[in-house]
Amino acid sequence: MSVQFQRYFPHITVPIVQAPMAYASNWTLASAVSQAGGLGFIGAGYVTDPAWAADELAAAASVLARDRHGRLPIGIGFIAWHLGASPQWQDVLAHVLEARPAAIWFSFGDAAPMIRWIREQEKALPADVPPCRLFVQVQTVAGAREAVAWGADIIVAQGGEAGGHSAKENASTLCLLPEVLDALADTSIPVLAAGGIADGRGVAAMLLMGAAAVVLGSRFVLSEECPVSDVVKQTIIQSKDGGVTTIKSDLFDRLRGFGWPAEYAIRTMRNAATDAYERDQTMPSAADYADAVRRGDTTVAMVTTGQAVGLLNELLPAADIVKQIQAQVEKLLPQFAQ
Repeated sequence: MSVQFQRYFPHITVPIVQAPMAYASNWTLASAVSQAGGLGFIGAGYVTDPAWAADELAAAASVLARDRHGRLPIGIGFIAWHLGASPQWQDVLAHVLEARPAAIWFSFGDAAPMIRWIREQEKALPADVPPCRLFVQVQTVAGAREAVAWGADIIVAQGGEAGGHSAKENASTLCLLPEVLDALADTSIPVLAAGGIADGRGVAAMLLMGAAAVVLGSRFVLSEECPVSDVVKQTIIQSKDGGVTTIKSDLFDRLRGFGWPAEYAIRTMRNAATDAYERDQTMPSAADYADAVRRGDTTVAMVTTGQAVGLLNELLPAADIVKQIQAQVEKLLPQFAQ
């Protein structure tokens, strides 16, 4: 881990950050990762209810110890374009700031107005209290430079292998991370790697390339604390060769009516629905899709995961996932052993 990243988050003992995932990372999962020495994030996803954010962070506060400044060792992540479109976005962020999480994460879209607003609110903090650290996830070098101009504290370089949403077209993590690091070499901003990383080998590789820490998403879907269904988890466990068994598409965003900007797509497992859509743009009706979700029919319903799905073989408590990855990293990189 970089010195700056450790300074921002002194509770962290393992260079692992759990991604904020819509519908998949609640306070239970995020708290478990933070308790294990990583940094967990609640995924707000499409929720723009101020009370929801307050309730999630209050629940986390019931099991996590605050630092001497009253900050919780946990973060919460938002979809920037979606939150920014809500007339309640300031209320949402006000409730979040009141709860004092260590970090807020923005992905996908213009986070500049929200970052400016947060900075303005935090001017009222006592001089000795550090601000809430702001993560911005990007998919391009230009996006990284833009996020720095917005005032991001931490940049997350997300490669195209990632599960869930990312750019329709962008470089792999292996290519994107070093280019972003080079582009920001004249700053002290920590850069994290995200996308296609599922075990200690991937984490070690990213650390050697210069990542301040490493973000894992799909790996934590296969945690006992993750609230996705057992059907989804078993589908992931049984899947291999993610380069051909996953696909980026706008199908499921269209089916769900979420209105994602055209530059983004969502990586999921291939199934009968994605095959038909890829072949001739055939889509199930919204009602049929909703019924498939209710029935757990993954031949139609979405299973979100990244290209590293073939490495996701075991369901474990989140703390055990962190410990397992930590042991793998320390074996490969003894200098990271505590």
